[in-house]
Amino acid sequence: MPDRPPHRRVATALARFVETPVDRALVGLLALLALAIPLRLVGLSAVDLRGDEVTYFLDVRDRIDLGDYAARHFRTFGSDRQMPLPRVLGAATVRALERVAGTPVDARSVRLAFAWAGIATVVAFWLLGRRLALGLGAAPGPPALLTGLLVTVNPYHLYWSRTAHIYVFPMLFLGLAAACAVGWLHALAEERDRTRAGRAWLAGVTASTVLASYAHMSAWIASSLLWALLVGVWILRRRDKLGPWRRPFSRCAWTTTPQPRALLAALALWAASLAPWAWLFVRALARAAYDPVWDDLSNPLNRFTALWRLPFLMTWGGGWRSLLTLGLPLAALVLGWRHPRWRRPVRVAALGGLALFILLALAQSGGFFAFRYFVPLWPLLILLSTLGLLLLGERLRRLTPRPLPEGVPALALGALLALAMAPALRDLHALRGNPVELSRIAAVLDETFADDTPVLVNGMNVVRFELEPYRPERVIPTFTVVDIGLNLWEANDWRGSAEDFLQRFPDAPLVQQGRNYYEHPSIGPWDYPERYFTQQLELRNEPALRLRQRLLGASIDFYTSAVENSRAITRISYNRREDVLARARAEGRDLLALFGDGWSYRKLDDLSDWRALEERATLAVHNLSERPMRARLVVRIFTPGGRKQVQARSLAAGSRPDDAPPVDAVLIDTVLAALDEPVDWTIELTLPPGESEVELVDPLFGFGRVPLLVWQVDIEEITS
Repeated sequence: MPDRPPHRRVATALARFVETPVDRALVGLLALLALAIPLRLVGLSAVDLRGDEVTYFLDVRDRIDLGDYAARHFRTFGSDRQMPLPRVLGAATVRALERVAGTPVDARSVRLAFAWAGIATVVAFWLLGRRLALGLGAAPGPPALLTGLLVTVNPYHLYWSRTAHIYVFPMLFLGLAAACAVGWLHALAEERDRTRAGRAWLAGVTASTVLASYAHMSAWIASSLLWALLVGVWILRRRDKLGPWRRPFSRCAWTTTPQPRALLAALALWAASLAPWAWLFVRALARAAYDPVWDDLSNPLNRFTALWRLPFLMTWGGGWRSLLTLGLPLAALVLGWRHPRWRRPVRVAALGGLALFILLALAQSGGFFAFRYFVPLWPLLILLSTLGLLLLGERLRRLTPRPLPEGVPALALGALLALAMAPALRDLHALRGNPVELSRIAAVLDETFADDTPVLVNGMNVVRFELEPYRPERVIPTFTVVDIGLNLWEANDWRGSAEDFLQRFPDAPLVQQGRNYYEHPSIGPWDYPERYFTQQLELRNEPALRLRQRLLGASIDFYTSAVENSRAITRISYNRREDVLARARAEGRDLLALFGDGWSYRKLDDLSDWRALEERATLAVHNLSERPMRARLVVRIFTPGGRKQVQARSLAAGSRPDDAPPVDAVLIDTVLAALDEPVDWTIELTLPPGESEVELVDPLFGFGRVPLLVWQVDIEEITS
């Protein structure tokens, strides 16, 4: 008999390799990993760091000890409510990469642990689908492959897998806890709960719920419900065995067999691991240790009406994808509620999800609202989507003229869903800001404005944290008052502070990233930029805007009341020198003094803003009339210490400094004035029509390197 062609031999070998359901499930897992690994690992360093990521990045770069890291979380838990596990694991991964491979601390290295956690979540949900099918007597391959596929291509999970945010870890451990819980329930149903395998599944539930609870506080509620499910099922199981007249909490039921002790011990271990953290949280609430943070959804009604977005952004989005987002869970409920095989997981997922949503919403009602705090709902939404696809595939299988293998229609539907998510996955990989493109903002500011120009940014945290890795090289980002807490916003007159800053430094641009800190519902919109500035630059993060339009942006920063206020759109407002002169002429002014070249910028500890004279700088003085004028130039100054003698020279346009003798000189004492009472230095000038310059020189700056701080410059005509 002649040899078969090589391709026939390969096909036969593959058929033998996957001839059992277990083999087919394993091959499906390998296929999922082949898709999930590049989706989550490629281009990690291309996305801007911001917010919590930057703080974590700076901590890792400064090589904070891991023990100190965990201890700091414990000390601050009452106020920031962050658990230590994700950051500690991420920092440990960076240290290992440095030690083994010499990898520098960069955006990719700090995100690597979170990306691998996202890949491990695919494995955890593959295991959940497989254990669920085995427990119900179904073929394990299709449910395992389908559940893993939905996690692999889910935009919400992909988003958090590609950033150094903590929320991918509770997703991972809650999925693993659910898989282990299904395994233990299967063992309990077959009276194998006291075997080594049954105890292993129970140990997996314990470890997973502890890890999930140490990943994020929102997992506490989900873990509690999972333990309540296990204990409730065990009670019902024992009640059926002992008879309806026995109370489930009788001494006989709970102490005569070893398994109740193991279950109670596992539950007690989980609760004991959280006891100190729960005490810190309750004590902080009792002492009012934290204030609600002001955000766009500070009104409780707004918070709850915004929850309609949750299923869309956590699963498959809005628009025509709403058919998937709403249709798959609805199909699971309608087709599976009385299904002989799938009714129990459908009912548990639906009722458990409803209870979880209510508890999470109540927990969020008095504090900071964010979609990501509803992370425990995401596994249940994915599970319901999976069950919906399985049940729809089962119906389709019955309608086909020729019987198809079990699971094939459902897998085909899953492939179509993955194809429908391809544009969103493309946008997530194209996303270079989440959603603010900070590196792009920094580059545009450097290209547009002169050296040492102060740039007013709407938010202290944006300046000090988000822009830190991308700080512009030429301009200086700054802010007026802090952006933490509504009480500080009201106390510091944020609008007035910003307007005063922009009037004192007319060359300073304003950067606004969508969510406008200068506005508040109680006082209405802030129209000052439109009235004051002539030039506008708009930077649009198009991938982020497309994700926002599809309701697939996985952060509240993507969503506001209107698209023009989204943080995916950054507006830079500014005036050119000729715009400032045109405004002065329109206002009927004859004289105008502006900062020229050579000025640096200082922000003092009290957050006040100053232009700084170091060795030499100029003031541009404009006579806007057609006649020569005598003028008094007023420079409001302050020095933080040091004896200084500053000279001023008046220069006609095009002349050299050596051609003009000093017109004034002032000796500045060490103790000059309080910060809120700067001293006016007056210089008298004779100005021809047009522009002149006044050069200020500090010959003593090189000794102590103490700058002369200038609050404001003004000019007035001498009429007498």
